[in-house]
Amino acid sequence: MSDTARVTVFLDRDGTINREERHLSRSWMIGDKLSDVQAGRRAGSRTVLVATGYGEEHFNLPERQACVDYYVPLLREAAALIVQQETSQGKAKK
Repeated sequence: MSDTARVTVFLDRDGTINREERHLSRSWMIGDKLSDVQAGRRAGSRTVLVATGYGEEHFNLPERQACVDYYVPLLREAAALIVQQETSQGKAKK
């Protein structure tokens, strides 16, 4: 998949219409099911499987290897991982 920008249109709380470009190869998909992270992989995003919910059970499925970049126990750890990855990539670009 190419790094084509996708335009997202959304409403703010005050009703303002906003447009935002998103580059899917620089995005992250976090989920507790393989179907979540498979969707992220198809979109070209990096993926994190979280152990909460179905994640621990889905981690043991063989197809996980094709779609999961990272596996973490909790959502907050996924957030910390993403911040760490984005921060280290930002330093490497300078």
